[in-house]
Amino acid sequence: MRTHNNFQYANTPKEQDLYKRQIYLDKLIARKDNGLIKVITGVRRCGKSFLLFKLYKEYLNSLGIEDSRIIQISLEETENFYLHNPLSLDLYIKKTVSDKERYYIFLDEIQFVKSIKNPDTAIPDAEPEDKAPAARPAARSSG
Repeated sequence: MRTHNNFQYANTPKEQDLYKRQIYLDKLIARKDNGLIKVITGVRRCGKSFLLFKLYKEYLNSLGIEDSRIIQISLEETENFYLHNPLSLDLYIKKTVSDKERYYIFLDEIQFVKSIKNPDTAIPDAEPEDKAPAARPAARSSG
């Protein structure tokens, strides 16, 4: 039985029964560190989160990349609802990234992040050059 946030899921397949999605994993691996954002799309419940949060993370770990360099945020979790504000999400990521080394940022359910129609009104006391970087939503997943 699998648990998540102290909730136990019944009828969850055993890990050995899960399809490894090797073709999609290989596509992510081939594009690792190319400087572009990766967006994984698909129908509901097809395994996008599993591919990213489990399989790709395990791959990164196998390369020696520590968990502290992998930021995983599920925006559908109640404790992350405040990150639906793009400025809050941006601030959270900037505070979590503690140095100039490479980080891998996984954002699940990015569509929950609200857009800012006019970034100039988002930070009323800032100078124009201070507003633009803070107003952009963070990357969906990089790495």
